[in-house]
Amino acid sequence: MKKRGLTFRLIVGGLLLVLAPLSIVGYMTVSRVSAVLSDMALESKLNLSRSIADMTRLFLTEEMKLVAGLARDDTTVTAVAAVADAGAGGAAAAVAALSENLAGLTGALGPQYETLYAISADGRIFADNADGVAVGIDISGREYFQKVRAGAETAVTVVRSKATDRLVLIVCRPVLRAGRFIGAFGAAISMDDFIRAVVDIRVGQTGYPFIVDGQGLVLAHPKKEFVLSMNLAGEAGMRDITRGMLAGEKGVAPYVFEGIEKIAAYAPVPVTGWSVCVTQNADEAMIQARRVRRFVLLAVGVFTALAVIGVLLFARRVGAPLRRVMGGMREGAHQVAAATAQISAASQGLSDSSGRGALSIRRIADTLDGVVETTGVNARHARDAEDMVRSAAAAVREAFGALDQLDSAMGQI
Repeated sequence: MKKRGLTFRLIVGGLLLVLAPLSIVGYMTVSRVSAVLSDMALESKLNLSRSIADMTRLFLTEEMKLVAGLARDDTTVTAVAAVADAGAGGAAAAVAALSENLAGLTGALGPQYETLYAISADGRIFADNADGVAVGIDISGREYFQKVRAGAETAVTVVRSKATDRLVLIVCRPVLRAGRFIGAFGAAISMDDFIRAVVDIRVGQTGYPFIVDGQGLVLAHPKKEFVLSMNLAGEAGMRDITRGMLAGEKGVAPYVFEGIEKIAAYAPVPVTGWSVCVTQNADEAMIQARRVRRFVLLAVGVFTALAVIGVLLFARRVGAPLRRVMGGMREGAHQVAAATAQISAASQGLSDSSGRGALSIRRIADTLDGVVETTGVNARHARDAEDMVRSAAAAVREAFGALDQLDSAMGQI
């Protein structure tokens, strides 16, 4: 394996030191920020769907309260009971009084209340606020009438008015006597203002809300051709999300509509079983997350380029002096090696000379050893003679002492 140079190792090491933490931080930033922004985008859609659902509930609740009040009005109850007892022909006075009362309410309630009408137990309209335009119409087969006749407290549906071709909200309320169904009271209320308020809400460039009823039929949508003609339960790419909406649930889910991937948040309208959905193209819904991802990647790229440039400059600036130093060190090493060789050769010669000198010295040492040994013997002989001289001197002193005593004795004699 080819050995890499110092500059290469400096560049690789510097890049690893810079890019490793930068990559980790970039990855964590992209992942966490993308997740947070995605959650925020979905949560905002869910909150918007809840707000529209609350607005829809409030609208429906107010209209239902109004119709319930009119159904309990004494004039209405009297007329419906008279028709139930004597038929429309036998209750002309009561019917006329009710029609006059309803006509008077039109101006007070506003033009959005297109038709207010009373219904007999067999499903025929016998009084209205429109000069008898609706009188005689049989609605016994209408679903909302069948519901109230079956015991529902209130029935609500949306239809297209045959007179104005506009969407109207039908609210129907039963009229009871002693707890027994004797007829009903209904109102056809224009939904133009309400639908306009809903579909005018925009979410970005591609997002919008829409409303479906309890069977999945579209009631409000920015595309008017979908209203009362499209049932989401039959759309292949929307069956899962429609299932949750029809179940009265709230949540967020992706789906595909007309080949476009979308993300929707939905919330129920409990009083009617409707559901409000806020949808947006998936690409646009995640645009903030993608922008952050692109920004982080761009920042990583810029810092990477700066790091590469910095490391290259550093490697070149530091590498050249280090190479010179290392070259000098290698040259010094060569010189030291040469000097060592010379010293080794000289040492070898000196060693040989020293060997010969040592041999001569050993010979001289052996001769000196002999001299020292002879000198030691002579020294022992000298010590022995010294001892003998000392002994003779002691004997002489003793002799002189004896003579002195003898001389003294002679003198005394």
